[in-house]
Amino acid sequence: MKKIVVCVLMLAMLCAGCDDNNSIYMKEIVNMKSAVSDVNVVHSNGGGVNEISLSNEQIVKLKSWISNTELTVVEFKDGEEPSNLAGGEMYSFSSDSFDEFSFFDAGDQKYYIRINSNWYQVEENIGFSVTTEN
Repeated sequence: MKKIVVCVLMLAMLCAGCDDNNSIYMKEIVNMKSAVSDVNVVHSNGGGVNEISLSNEQIVKLKSWISNTELTVVEFKDGEEPSNLAGGEMYSFSSDSFDEFSFFDAGDQKYYIRINSNWYQVEENIGFSVTTEN
């Protein structure tokens, strides 16, 4: 009987340290190399599509944003993903130095990231922005 009680107590102590939060830092899933030299961004909204290459200064800011942005795993029903909603803006980032990802501004201060077909909600948008006018 004592063995069962001890096992149950140990299991309870282990589970007390379990984290139900699905938070993850973006840097853990983007697989960014230490040296990033070329980043392309495609920006789309209701007004059209613009494509730019980031400057070195913008790449430094992007790397900082990726390192410090906390995400929460989210799941959507088919057809209800932010990419299927009317309005909002999307920025798709691509480079040989990291996994391609998209940032969605869904309005009402709701921001999402899509990486490798997985969706994440941005916990707090710390203000990375990119100007897409040429």
